[in-house]
Amino acid sequence: MNGALVIVNPTAGGGRTGRLAPELVKLLPDSWRAEVVFTDRPGHATQLARDAAAAHVARVIAVGGDGTILECAAGILGSETQLGTVPTGRGCDFNRSAGLPRDPASAARALGASVPRAVDVGMAGEQPFLNVAGAGLDATIARAARAGGGGGTIPYVVGLLKVLPRFSAVPVRIELDDQVLEQSVTLVAVANGAYYAGGMMISPGARIDDGLFDVCVIGDVGRLGTLRVLPTIYSGRHLRNPAIQMYRSRHVRVEADRPVLVHRDGEEGGELPAHFSVRPGALQLLTPNG
Repeated sequence: MNGALVIVNPTAGGGRTGRLAPELVKLLPDSWRAEVVFTDRPGHATQLARDAAAAHVARVIAVGGDGTILECAAGILGSETQLGTVPTGRGCDFNRSAGLPRDPASAARALGASVPRAVDVGMAGEQPFLNVAGAGLDATIARAARAGGGGGTIPYVVGLLKVLPRFSAVPVRIELDDQVLEQSVTLVAVANGAYYAGGMMISPGARIDDGLFDVCVIGDVGRLGTLRVLPTIYSGRHLRNPAIQMYRSRHVRVEADRPVLVHRDGEEGGELPAHFSVRPGALQLLTPNG
Protein backbone atom coordinates (compact mmCIF):
# COMPACT_ATOMS: atom_id res chain seq x y z
CA MET A 1 0.00 0.00 0.00
CA ASN A 2 1.25 3.46 -0.82
CA GLY A 3 0.15 6.97 -1.66
CA ALA A 4 -2.44 9.24 -0.10
CA LEU A 5 -5.84 10.59 -1.05
CA VAL A 6 -6.60 14.02 0.41
CA ILE A 7 -10.36 14.51 0.68
CA VAL A 8 -11.29 18.19 1.04
CA ASN A 9 -14.73 19.50 1.99
CA PRO A 10 -14.47 23.06 0.60
CA THR A 11 -17.58 24.27 2.45
CA ALA A 12 -16.33 23.27 5.94
CA GLY A 13 -15.58 26.06 8.38
CA GLY A 14 -17.95 28.45 6.66
CA GLY A 15 -16.11 28.01 3.35
CA ARG A 16 -12.60 28.71 4.61
CA THR A 17 -11.47 25.14 3.91
CA GLY A 18 -11.57 25.68 0.17
CA ARG A 19 -9.29 28.69 0.57
CA LEU A 20 -6.87 26.99 2.98
CA ALA A 21 -6.61 23.63 1.23
CA PRO A 22 -3.89 24.43 -1.36
CA GLU A 23 -1.46 25.65 1.30
CA LEU A 24 -2.30 22.82 3.70
CA VAL A 25 -1.64 20.18 1.05
CA LYS A 26 1.84 21.62 0.50
CA LEU A 27 2.66 20.74 4.14
CA LEU A 28 2.19 17.00 3.53
CA PRO A 29 5.25 14.86 2.69
CA ASP A 30 6.19 14.90 -1.01
CA SER A 31 6.87 11.17 -0.79
CA TRP A 32 3.17 10.51 -0.31
CA ARG A 33 2.41 11.65 -3.88
CA ALA A 34 -0.93 12.87 -2.60
CA GLU A 35 -3.94 13.16 -4.87
CA VAL A 36 -6.43 15.88 -3.88
CA VAL A 37 -10.18 15.57 -4.42
CA PHE A 38 -13.02 17.87 -3.37
CA THR A 39 -16.40 16.75 -2.10
CA ASP A 40 -19.57 18.20 -3.60
CA ARG A 41 -22.40 16.58 -1.65
CA PRO A 42 -23.19 14.83 1.64
CA GLY A 43 -21.81 11.30 1.70
CA HIS A 44 -19.31 12.00 -1.06
CA ALA A 45 -16.33 11.74 1.29
CA THR A 46 -17.43 8.26 2.40
CA GLN A 47 -17.60 7.02 -1.18
CA LEU A 48 -14.22 8.52 -2.05
CA ALA A 49 -12.64 6.99 1.06
CA ARG A 50 -14.25 3.60 0.38
CA ASP A 51 -12.90 3.60 -3.17
CA ALA A 52 -9.44 4.51 -1.86
CA ALA A 53 -9.48 1.63 0.61
CA ALA A 54 -10.61 -0.77 -2.12
CA ALA A 55 -7.67 0.44 -4.25
CA HIS A 56 -5.28 -0.15 -1.31
CA VAL A 57 -4.34 3.50 -0.95
CA ALA A 58 -2.23 3.75 2.20
CA ARG A 59 -3.72 6.94 3.66
CA VAL A 60 -6.88 9.00 3.48
CA ILE A 61 -6.43 12.55 4.76
CA ALA A 62 -9.65 14.31 5.77
CA VAL A 63 -9.54 18.09 5.40
CA GLY A 64 -12.70 19.61 6.86
CA GLY A 65 -14.85 19.53 9.96
CA ASP A 66 -15.86 16.67 12.22
CA GLY A 67 -18.53 15.65 9.72
CA THR A 68 -15.93 15.25 6.98
CA ILE A 69 -13.66 13.24 9.29
CA LEU A 70 -16.57 10.97 10.21
CA GLU A 71 -17.48 10.41 6.56
CA CYS A 72 -13.90 9.50 5.68
CA ALA A 73 -13.66 7.15 8.65
CA ALA A 74 -16.89 5.44 7.62
CA GLY A 75 -15.41 4.67 4.21
CA ILE A 76 -12.28 2.92 5.50
CA LEU A 77 -13.58 1.10 8.60
CA GLY A 78 -11.99 -2.30 9.04
CA SER A 79 -9.44 -1.73 6.26
CA GLU A 80 -5.68 -1.19 6.44
CA THR A 81 -6.01 2.32 5.02
CA GLN A 82 -4.95 4.90 7.60
CA LEU A 83 -6.86 8.10 8.45
CA GLY A 84 -5.19 11.46 8.88
CA THR A 85 -7.06 14.55 10.00
CA VAL A 86 -6.58 18.22 9.15
CA PRO A 87 -9.42 19.94 11.06
CA THR A 88 -10.74 23.12 9.46
CA GLY A 89 -14.27 23.14 10.88
CA ARG A 90 -15.70 25.01 13.84
CA GLY A 91 -15.72 22.21 16.39
CA CYS A 92 -12.50 20.13 16.13
CA ASP A 93 -14.01 17.72 18.66
CA PHE A 94 -12.48 14.58 17.22
CA ASN A 95 -8.97 15.99 17.29
CA ARG A 96 -9.58 17.12 20.88
CA SER A 97 -10.68 13.64 21.88
CA ALA A 98 -7.76 12.00 20.06
CA GLY A 99 -5.15 14.41 21.42
CA LEU A 100 -4.29 15.63 17.91
CA PRO A 101 -3.44 19.19 16.83
CA ARG A 102 -6.47 21.42 16.28
CA ASP A 103 -4.67 24.07 14.24
CA PRO A 104 -4.93 23.05 10.55
CA ALA A 105 -1.33 23.85 9.63
CA SER A 106 0.04 22.15 12.73
CA ALA A 107 -2.09 19.08 12.05
CA ALA A 108 -0.91 18.88 8.44
CA ARG A 109 2.76 19.21 9.42
CA ALA A 110 2.40 16.57 12.16
CA LEU A 111 1.12 13.96 9.72
CA GLY A 112 4.56 13.52 8.17
CA ALA A 113 5.93 12.16 11.45
CA SER A 114 2.83 10.19 12.41
CA VAL A 115 2.30 6.47 12.91
CA PRO A 116 -0.93 4.47 12.81
CA ARG A 117 -2.78 3.83 16.05
CA ALA A 118 -5.74 1.46 16.29
CA VAL A 119 -8.72 3.32 17.78
CA ASP A 120 -12.31 2.38 18.47
CA VAL A 121 -15.37 3.36 16.49
CA GLY A 122 -18.84 3.58 17.96
CA MET A 123 -21.85 2.26 16.10
CA ALA A 124 -25.38 3.63 16.39
CA GLY A 125 -27.18 0.70 14.85
CA GLU A 126 -25.32 0.30 11.55
CA GLN A 127 -24.04 3.89 11.42
CA PRO A 128 -20.61 4.84 12.82
CA PHE A 129 -19.61 7.68 15.11
CA LEU A 130 -16.23 8.74 16.46
CA ASN A 131 -16.98 10.96 19.45
CA VAL A 132 -20.43 10.91 21.03
CA ALA A 133 -23.87 9.65 20.14
CA GLY A 134 -26.96 9.82 22.25
CA ALA A 135 -30.54 10.81 22.72
CA GLY A 136 -32.57 13.59 24.28
CA LEU A 137 -31.87 17.28 24.57
CA ASP A 138 -28.47 17.23 22.86
CA ALA A 139 -29.92 15.53 19.78
CA THR A 140 -32.72 18.10 19.68
CA ILE A 141 -30.20 20.93 19.98
CA ALA A 142 -28.01 19.37 17.28
CA ARG A 143 -30.93 19.37 14.83
CA ALA A 144 -31.60 23.05 15.57
CA ALA A 145 -27.90 23.87 15.23
CA ARG A 146 -27.71 22.19 11.82
CA ALA A 147 -30.74 24.14 10.68
CA GLY A 148 -29.04 27.32 11.88
CA GLY A 149 -25.82 26.83 9.98
CA GLY A 150 -23.65 24.05 11.34
CA GLY A 151 -21.54 22.95 14.28
CA GLY A 152 -19.43 24.64 16.90
CA THR A 153 -20.24 26.45 20.11
CA ILE A 154 -22.27 29.41 18.83
CA PRO A 155 -24.77 27.38 16.70
CA TYR A 156 -25.12 24.97 19.65
CA VAL A 157 -25.97 27.76 22.10
CA VAL A 158 -28.43 29.31 19.64
CA GLY A 159 -30.02 25.90 19.15
CA LEU A 160 -30.29 25.43 22.92
CA LEU A 161 -32.15 28.70 23.35
CA LYS A 162 -34.57 27.70 20.61
CA VAL A 163 -35.47 24.24 21.89
CA LEU A 164 -35.15 24.45 25.68
CA PRO A 165 -38.47 26.26 26.34
CA ARG A 166 -40.34 23.36 24.72
CA PHE A 167 -38.21 20.50 26.02
CA SER A 168 -39.04 18.25 28.96
CA ALA A 169 -37.31 15.22 30.43
CA VAL A 170 -38.40 11.85 29.08
CA PRO A 171 -38.72 8.49 30.86
CA VAL A 172 -36.33 5.96 29.31
CA ARG A 173 -35.04 2.45 29.81
CA ILE A 174 -31.26 2.13 29.46
CA GLU A 175 -29.71 -1.32 29.11
CA LEU A 176 -25.97 -1.51 29.83
CA ASP A 177 -23.72 -4.57 29.91
CA ASP A 178 -24.51 -5.45 33.49
CA GLN A 179 -27.44 -3.32 34.61
CA VAL A 180 -30.71 -1.72 33.60
CA LEU A 181 -31.74 1.85 34.43
CA GLU A 182 -35.27 3.23 34.29
CA GLN A 183 -35.56 6.97 34.91
CA SER A 184 -36.47 10.33 33.42
CA VAL A 185 -33.54 11.92 31.63
CA THR A 186 -32.58 15.17 30.01
CA LEU A 187 -30.11 13.30 27.82
CA VAL A 188 -28.09 10.13 27.48
CA ALA A 189 -24.63 10.62 25.94
CA VAL A 190 -22.81 7.51 24.73
CA ALA A 191 -19.19 8.61 24.49
CA ASN A 192 -16.34 7.03 22.58
CA GLY A 193 -14.36 10.27 22.88
CA ALA A 194 -14.52 12.92 25.59
CA TYR A 195 -15.68 15.95 23.58
CA TYR A 196 -18.62 17.07 21.49
CA ALA A 197 -20.69 20.13 20.57
CA GLY A 198 -17.70 22.40 20.05
CA GLY A 199 -15.61 21.55 23.11
CA MET A 200 -18.07 20.21 25.71
CA MET A 201 -16.20 17.59 27.77
CA ILE A 202 -19.25 15.44 28.34
CA SER A 203 -17.29 12.33 29.42
CA PRO A 204 -13.87 13.36 30.77
CA GLY A 205 -12.69 9.78 31.27
CA ALA A 206 -13.54 8.55 27.78
CA ARG A 207 -10.68 7.13 25.71
CA ILE A 208 -10.91 6.27 22.03
CA ASP A 209 -8.84 3.08 22.35
CA ASP A 210 -10.15 1.32 25.47
CA GLY A 211 -12.94 -0.74 23.90
CA LEU A 212 -15.61 0.85 26.11
CA PHE A 213 -18.18 3.62 26.06
CA ASP A 214 -18.40 6.15 28.86
CA VAL A 215 -22.12 6.78 29.26
CA CYS A 216 -23.25 10.09 30.76
CA VAL A 217 -26.83 10.14 32.02
CA ILE A 218 -28.19 13.56 32.93
CA GLY A 219 -31.38 13.16 34.93
CA ASP A 220 -34.39 15.43 35.10
CA VAL A 221 -32.67 18.68 36.07
CA GLY A 222 -35.40 20.95 34.65
CA ARG A 223 -34.97 23.87 32.29
CA LEU A 224 -33.26 26.16 34.78
CA GLY A 225 -31.04 23.32 35.93
CA THR A 226 -30.09 22.63 32.33
CA LEU A 227 -28.92 26.22 31.89
CA ARG A 228 -26.81 25.83 35.02
CA VAL A 229 -25.36 22.46 34.03
CA LEU A 230 -24.39 23.06 30.41
CA PRO A 231 -21.63 25.64 31.03
CA THR A 232 -19.98 23.29 33.54
CA ILE A 233 -19.65 20.56 30.89
CA TYR A 234 -16.82 22.48 29.19
CA SER A 235 -14.62 21.86 32.22
CA GLY A 236 -16.04 18.49 33.27
CA ARG A 237 -17.42 19.95 36.52
CA HIS A 238 -20.90 18.70 35.63
CA LEU A 239 -19.95 15.35 37.13
CA ARG A 240 -20.16 16.91 40.59
CA ASN A 241 -23.93 17.23 40.12
CA PRO A 242 -25.74 14.35 41.89
CA ALA A 243 -28.31 14.26 39.08
CA ILE A 244 -25.59 13.22 36.62
CA GLN A 245 -24.20 9.68 36.60
CA MET A 246 -21.45 7.97 34.60
CA TYR A 247 -21.32 4.32 33.51
CA ARG A 248 -18.97 2.22 31.38
CA SER A 249 -20.28 -0.35 28.93
CA ARG A 250 -19.59 -2.06 25.61
CA HIS A 251 -23.22 -2.06 24.59
CA VAL A 252 -25.98 0.44 25.32
CA ARG A 253 -29.65 0.21 24.38
CA VAL A 254 -32.02 3.10 25.04
CA GLU A 255 -35.81 2.91 24.71
CA ALA A 256 -38.65 5.37 25.32
CA ASP A 257 -42.43 5.31 25.03
CA ARG A 258 -42.54 8.49 22.94
CA PRO A 259 -40.45 9.85 20.05
CA VAL A 260 -36.99 11.00 21.17
CA LEU A 261 -34.34 12.18 18.73
CA VAL A 262 -30.99 10.41 18.42
CA HIS A 263 -27.74 11.92 17.11
CA ARG A 264 -24.31 10.55 16.22
CA ASP A 265 -21.53 13.14 16.30
CA GLY A 266 -24.22 15.78 15.87
CA GLU A 267 -25.65 14.14 12.73
CA GLU A 268 -29.19 12.79 12.44
CA GLY A 269 -29.56 9.37 14.00
CA GLY A 270 -33.32 8.79 13.83
CA GLU A 271 -35.34 8.17 16.99
CA LEU A 272 -35.35 5.79 19.92
CA PRO A 273 -35.09 2.87 20.38
CA ALA A 274 -31.39 2.78 19.59
CA HIS A 275 -28.57 0.31 20.12
CA PHE A 276 -24.98 1.52 20.49
CA SER A 277 -21.97 -0.78 20.29
CA VAL A 278 -18.18 -0.48 20.12
CA ARG A 279 -15.95 -1.76 17.32
CA PRO A 280 -12.56 -1.96 19.08
CA GLY A 281 -9.55 -0.97 17.01
CA ALA A 282 -11.61 -0.64 13.82
CA LEU A 283 -9.83 2.49 12.59
CA GLN A 284 -6.14 3.09 11.90
CA LEU A 285 -5.59 6.70 12.95
CA LEU A 286 -2.41 8.61 12.14
CA THR A 287 -1.04 10.12 15.36
CA PRO A 288 2.23 11.93 16.14
CA ASN A 289 5.18 9.64 16.74
CA GLY A 290 6.36 10.42 20.27
